[in-house]
Formats: sequence, structure tokens, C-alpha cells
Amino acid sequence: AIREPQPAATLATWAGVPENVTRNLLRGMFRPFLVVRPDGDPDRYLPRHQSLRDFCAGALLRDSDDEDLRHLAFELSAASRAAHGRIVAAFIPDGPVDARVWPEATGYARTNLPEHAALAGLLDDLVNDPGFLRTCDPAVLLRHRRDLTTAAGIAAVNAYERAIDEWPVHPDDPLVWWLHIWASRTRATVLAETAARHANRPWTVETAMWAGTIHRTLDGHVWALAPVPLADGRTLLASAGGHDGTVRLWDPTNGQPVGPPLTGHSAAVRALAPMHLADGRTLLASGGRDGTGRLWDPVSGQPVHSPLTGQDDHVQALAVVRLADGRTLVASAGDEWDATVRLWDPVNGQAFGMPMTGLDGSVEALVSVPLADGRTLLASAGYDEVVRLWDPATCQPVGTPLIGHTRSVNALATVPLTGGRTLLASAGGDRVVRLWDPAIG
Repeated sequence: AIREPQPAATLATWAGVPENVTRNLLRGMFRPFLVVRPDGDPDRYLPRHQSLRDFCAGALLRDSDDEDLRHLAFELSAASRAAHGRIVAAFIPDGPVDARVWPEATGYARTNLPEHAALAGLLDDLVNDPGFLRTCDPAVLLRHRRDLTTAAGIAAVNAYERAIDEWPVHPDDPLVWWLHIWASRTRATVLAETAARHANRPWTVETAMWAGTIHRTLDGHVWALAPVPLADGRTLLASAGGHDGTVRLWDPTNGQPVGPPLTGHSAAVRALAPMHLADGRTLLASGGRDGTGRLWDPVSGQPVHSPLTGQDDHVQALAVVRLADGRTLVASAGDEWDATVRLWDPVNGQAFGMPMTGLDGSVEALVSVPLADGRTLLASAGYDEVVRLWDPATCQPVGTPLIGHTRSVNALATVPLTGGRTLLASAGGDRVVRLWDPAIG
């Protein structure tokens, strides 16, 4: 259940097993499954791979045809849930909600307590404790909002999401005060009551007055929007960019979410790109600050293929490129630590060709550029102040870089003209929009 290396004594407490037995197990039969720490404390332990956690949680045996293995999966799942519960209990101060004094949280609790609470089935109760909300890293907590099951828990996190936007704006106010305000405004009644008892400040009707409606459920800024046309004629709206790493689909005719959030990214999603494949399917690509690209079926809400990996750091931009032979590719661009453009085949989820290199700094924009002669080029631009054209079929540069901007180039767009010509528009931090003829560079 642990997510960071812990000493044997701590693991014994969390596991409910005597320390000497725990240490013997860690140094004995469990040793091959633990991280080797040649330069660290040999008495600190961490599972080597997620598959061990999945096995211990019973996840790998639940669908077995063997009844005994399914029974074992049930027992493992119950034991794992109990272990997560003991970890949560180790961090929760004694006493009822009103009397708990939460210490200033750093390290393990701040980063991992929401996950342990979710896996222990305790998250719905804890999100109504202002001390718990102040303890946790907001990005981590919001990532687990999908695990909430009660109306009170969901309402509390919606209020919390609003309150954290106020904290940096009002640094002199107690954090719990803004939890109280937004819980009152959004009718998160359980959290409002507990926060009021912690706030130690007079409440006024004016404080709780608010005529707004919560339209967004993503936390933080929305970095990416994309229309997603479906085979049945509907068009959905995809949005992404919150700290929770989710992609959300919306029905633009009524403003309501369509299905649950698409989860998988471990950090904010910065780019979205819908595509229509030759077999009639529509997929949605997403790229995140976790360095991965992902493909989704917007109808089922399920991932398609394994994550697209290779970028050394954040994925900053995505584009869909259609080759002359009818194939569709996805292009992804990395930040300054990666400075490459990569192509992927969405049909099989595999890399296509070699990475496109030679860029100096973060790549901020990508766009597919169709030419009158039937070819399609890929344009990239970024911090190095130039626009580059690439042949996606060969992954080679086309012509020389397009130079003229004096600051970072942040946006690209194609401009179709009559007669089949296409121009390329670029805009940057120099506050200039430039037009280029990609056919001649």
C-alpha cells in the first residue's frame, strides 16, 4: 500500500504485524519484490513495481475462472483495504472532527493521504474535515474526487475547489474561513458546519451571498478545448487542464457532462486532439505534463492502447496529420527538456518513424499543413522563435526554418485560400502575427 520508502518499524505498525516478523519478511521472502537501494538506508522499503500492489490488492485474480483464486482475491482486497485504513489512522489526530488538531503536513501525508483514504473507503468522510483538506496537496486530492460516492463528499470537494482559488488571493485570511464561505455558498452543508466551528470568525449573510452557478468541475485553468464529432452525428466538447489530470466530455447543447472523467494522466493535461480514422472510429488524443500521450474512445470513455511514451518531460502540443496514403498520425511535442516532435500511429499505438530533433527549447505549437499538391506537412514552433516545416512521411525537415519572430512562437494556424492554396499563420510573444507560404517557405 505504501507509495514512498518507509522503515520496517513504520511498516509493522501500518500492517498490524510485530516488527520482528515484518523485518524478517522484508529481508526474506519479500526481498525480490522490493526496490534495491544501494545508496540509501537499507532499512527503508518500497515495492518494486505496481504489479505487486495490484496482486496484493487482489486485482489480478478477480476475474479468474478458479473459485479458490477468486476467494483469495476477496481476502487480499479486504486486507489491502484494511492496510490503507491503518495508514490513514496513523495520520489522523485523535478526537472528533471538531476537536482534531492537524499538524502542519509535509512529506508523505500531504502527498499520499488522499489516495490511502480513497482506497480505504474513508475519503467521503474525511473531505468534510477542514483539517484534512488543509493537510492534503490540492492536486492530489482533486485527482481522487472520482472516488467519492456520497453527495456530501462531492459537495465538499466542489466547495474546496473554489476555496483553494481564494487562498493565494487572501493570504492573511485563515484557510478554513474560505472553506466555510464556499461551503455555505455552494450548499455543502456538512463541510459548512464543521468549517464554521473552526473558523472562529463572525458569519454574515453578505459573506455567503453568491448568485453564481458552478459550471466547471475541473480545478485550476483549462488549458485545452476540442470539439469531438461522433459517428451518430453528435459533437461533444472535450476539456482538460486541471491539476487532477482528467479529461472531461460535455454535451454543448445542455452543458452537462457526458460520462465520467477520463482518468489516467498523473498530471495536468495540456493538449487535446480529436481524429477520425479510416475504419470509421473517432478517437481523442490527450497530452499531459506527466510526459505521456493517451488515446481515448469518446463513446465508451475507455483508453485505447497503452500510454504513448517517449517524451522526456511535458507534452506541450498535439496535432493530427493525415498522410497522402490515407493514414492518420498523431504528432506530439515536448518542452525544453525534451525539445522533440514525435509521431504515433493511433491504429496500433506505436511510434512512427524517428523523433524530429534540432529544435532549441520547448515546442509550444503544432499544426498540420495540407498543400495543393496533395502532400501534408507538419509545422512546429516554440521558444527558439522560429517556425519549422517537416515531412511527416519521412520525419525530415522541409526547407529552412521560417525566421522573423523575435520572441517565442506560441500559436500556429492554417489559412485555406481559394484555388487550393494554404497559408500558415504564426503568432508569438513579440505581439506579431506572420503569414507564410509553406509551399515555398
